Amino acid sequence: KAIAQIVYAQTALHAVNNAGCVPYDDNRKLKVSRPLTYYTQEETYNAILADLNEAIETLTNTTKDAKEALLEVEGDSYDKGDVDFAYSEYRWEKWIKLANSVKLRIALYLAKPNPSLAEQVATEAINGGVLDEDFGPAYKSGNTQHPYYQISASNDGGWADSRMNASLENIMKRTGSPLIEKYFKKNLDKVTNKV
Repeated sequence: KAIAQIVYAQTALHAVNNAGCVPYDDNRKLKVSRPLTYYTQEETYNAILADLNEAIETLTNTTKDAKEALLEVEGDSYDKGDVDFAYSEYRWEKWIKLANSVKLRIALYLAKPNPSLAEQVATEAINGGVLDEDFGPAYKSGNTQHPYYQISASNDGGWADSRMNASLENIMKRTGSPLIEKYFKKNLDKVTNKV
């Protein structure tokens, strides 16, 4: 349950920052029919923090052998439990650090609307330990390019089928965004080239 709470909290944080208000509990219960009960951003942050705190407490107080318990959650399909492929290397403390990293991100969002709560949450997260190493499976082989790069710009096996549209170009040029040169390469071929 604790790991599910951390994963859900991280996902909900992305959702609330994109949508503003989300049906936090209804989504968790997989409710799809209306009416849905939407939480404000503040309520969602509080619910996420409550879930993360409960998950951290559960993981901190666990007495089960970490590898055995996490094999059930993370699986052993990669080389039968080889720690090189487990998300957390079968270490509870890495899940706790992930939860604290999500809390620290929330503290950043709370800095302006609620500075005192932001300070409290940030202090708790840092004192509890945040991620300072990779979290996720370390693949021994495969594509090392970022998927967006491969989809849009890669010449070595990429799809090369995504490009900037006219609306984005117009916005970036009108606002004088310096990112246009970083995000996009100029076309080096004839515009009439069908390839």
